[in-house]
Amino acid sequence: MMHKQTPGLRRLTRLGTLQATEFTGLFVLEPFISPSLFRRYPQAIDEWSLSVAVSTDLANGGLDQIEEHYKTFITEKDIAEIAGAGLTWVRLPIGFWAIETFPGEPFLQKASWNYIVRIFQWCRKYGLRVNLVLNAVPGSQNGFNHGGKTESVNFLNGVMGMANAQRTMYYIRVLTEFISQPEWVNVVPMFSILNQPRSELIGIDQLRSLSVF
Repeated sequence: MMHKQTPGLRRLTRLGTLQATEFTGLFVLEPFISPSLFRRYPQAIDEWSLSVAVSTDLANGGLDQIEEHYKTFITEKDIAEIAGAGLTWVRLPIGFWAIETFPGEPFLQKASWNYIVRIFQWCRKYGLRVNLVLNAVPGSQNGFNHGGKTESVNFLNGVMGMANAQRTMYYIRVLTEFISQPEWVNVVPMFSILNQPRSELIGIDQLRSLSVF
């Protein structure tokens, strides 16, 4: 049930202090947030290495294990309780593999998209707004596990840096066009297009160059 102080989705609100929660570990997997997925695969340190490990473990369901996580990690009951507690926003990190992957990228391609939309639907039902966050982009913008792949930064950096940036801008356009539809514009009024890029490795001028794509 929507909390009595939750503003309607069509009502404009000031972005002062937000009463929010974050669905970390739902669509971008991290060992300390989703430990049950990683426990069986001690070699896995991020979603990249986890995807490699589970894809060959057909006895335990292969990559279907990750989709099962999408199905069960956050439920409609959770959304109802969040709204009932008086929170009004959800921060929702996602990875680029919700849209597509390229050959050689082991992530579970596109499977999370329907579950992302399901979160939007539940948030609309219970009067919550969403800050959609592109948490992981091709090449990784920070080399952290919440960027999909650790130990390397190949976004606007390295041999594939510009190509990965061009892919990222395409995904940003796809997501922007989707959430700008009348069905979602009041549900997802905030889009964080790049989470925690490491400017000390990429360079401020390189990050500013995104505007030319």
